[in-house]
Amino acid sequence: MQALPKAIAEYPVGADRRSDLIPAIGSIKVTFTRLDRREGPAVAD
Repeated sequence: MQALPKAIAEYPVGADRRSDLIPAIGSIKVTFTRLDRREGPAVAD
């Protein structure tokens, strides 16, 4: 996940569009967190 901020910084768009990109990545992280939580108990079993 540490590569993401660097990718955002180097993304060839204006700062206004980059700020639109950050919430999208935030929602992607939330989705992955939900997937991890759902799979957690199955992995523990």
